[in-house]
Amino acid sequence: MPSKFFDQIEKEVPKYLEIFASKSLDIIEQIHLSLAESGMTQKDLASSLGKSESEISKWLSGGHNITLKTIAKIEDALNDEIIVTPKKASERFELIRYEDRLKLKNILADKKLHIHSRTKGRIHKNRDDFSKFKPLF
Repeated sequence: MPSKFFDQIEKEVPKYLEIFASKSLDIIEQIHLSLAESGMTQKDLASSLGKSESEISKWLSGGHNITLKTIAKIEDALNDEIIVTPKKASERFELIRYEDRLKLKNILADKKLHIHSRTKGRIHKNRDDFSKFKPLF
C-alpha cells in the first residue's frame, strides 16, 4: 500500500509530465517495433546515424528527451515513420478504405455483382433485385 508521502508526490506531478512520459514511451516502443520489422539492431541504427551504440541504448531506454530532429533522422535510417499525426492517420485510413472499396468493386464486377449506395453498401446480384442482399461487412 503506497504511503501518504508517495500519494502527495503523485498529486504534485504536473499533467504535462505524465503526457510527456507516456508519449516518450510510445515513441520508444514504435522505434523498437520498426527496428524489429526492418531486421536492424541498435548497433545498426547507431552506425546509420553515426552515433555510439551506448547513445542509442540511452535514447531507447527512456532516459533521454529525443528531439523531433533526432526522430526524423531515425525515421530516415529505418525508412519508416515513428510519429504519425491524427490528421495523417485519418487521411491514410480513408485512402485505404477507398482503395479497398475500389478493389472490392473490381472483384464484384468480375462476379457481376453490384454495390448499391442507397442500401448502404449492401451487395446485390443486379440493380433491380433489392430484396436479395447481404451485408457488405
